[in-house]
Amino acid sequence: MTDLQAAEIIETVIKSHWPNWTFTVIETREWVRTLAKFDFQKAKSAISEFYMAQTRQGKPAPGALIMALRAKAIVRGDQQQQERTGLLFGICRADGRLRWSKFSGSLDMAPQEVEAMALKYTRYANQLEAGHYYELYPQDNETEGYSGDPGGTITQRRQQARDKAFVDILNGDDTKTRRWLENYITKKHEAEDSKDPVLAGDAIEI
Repeated sequence: MTDLQAAEIIETVIKSHWPNWTFTVIETREWVRTLAKFDFQKAKSAISEFYMAQTRQGKPAPGALIMALRAKAIVRGDQQQQERTGLLFGICRADGRLRWSKFSGSLDMAPQEVEAMALKYTRYANQLEAGHYYELYPQDNETEGYSGDPGGTITQRRQQARDKAFVDILNGDDTKTRRWLENYITKKHEAEDSKDPVLAGDAIEI
């Protein structure tokens, strides 16, 4: 999960089950790092199940809670590779110093979602000390070559950029790349029509 999701679990799951469990800034940072290793949805379920099975009142042993997460919320390697994360924003004090570590999250989040999250944490920081502001970090690294239309997610823009490149190749000179691409598209459509997997062909050197 992302740092933002980990912070959400602390606020909406852990603190709702154990309202007397208070977190210092250092403890919050460490728990965010720990929770980030697990799957977001599975972690929420695992913590709730742990709470329901708890036999004694009060704050649970952190080690026992982590063991419950390891048993039911581990992220597989392929899941980690699919999720693209990066730095999204930072919450700064009036003098420009960071209040907490920089917040990371999914690079496919819409800009409005990122700004809403930044505003939420800025308001929380201002309850501790007035004068905080947020700083959004650039998410778009598409500086060269083809690019997608502004306003969409990075995934959408990359798909649009790929489609533009395909059109230019297909409308260009008769090259090995163009012939391979035509063959690839034909095979792909045949595979989709038959619902049987079909290899597009051997890789080529461009």
